[in-house]
Amino acid sequence: MDAPPKGYLAATVERRLDVTDDLAVFWLRPPEPLTFRPGQYVTLAAPDASGRVVKRAYSVVSAPHEPLIELVIELVEKGEMTPLLWPRQPGDAVWVRKKVVGHFLLDAERTRHVMACTVTGVAPFLSMIRAHAAALDAGEAVPDHRFLVVHGASHAVDFGPYRAEL
Repeated sequence: MDAPPKGYLAATVERRLDVTDDLAVFWLRPPEPLTFRPGQYVTLAAPDASGRVVKRAYSVVSAPHEPLIELVIELVEKGEMTPLLWPRQPGDAVWVRKKVVGHFLLDAERTRHVMACTVTGVAPFLSMIRAHAAALDAGEAVPDHRFLVVHGASHAVDFGPYRAEL
């Protein structure tokens, strides 16, 4: 793969878990830490067969204190990005935008949260819950947040590795 576009880093696929044929979890290691808030998303990029750079946003599962960027991704057969990402295995590279963005953040003024999603939509909620749990474990003075996650899927396997965590 060529050098990443301006504003992107070449992150290494550190680990990959194939949940089903069309659902996988990727753990990426960027060459420098990415700063983000729980609920935000990263933009991945890769060149297609013609050399055109394809970019797509993916919600981050990992919390900011975790060293790897965890993403749960569903293969879109006729999509532009996921067919480029799907062959990637540990050791391979994918470009990740340095700036993590998004406004889907935990409302800190509220302490009771109902979070509804399907399959990969659980990503930002897990990031929020993991960050809150880490703050509690570290003894930080944080509000007494309560989370109710309604996570739907067509098949139990589509809950991926998050069923036990939730």
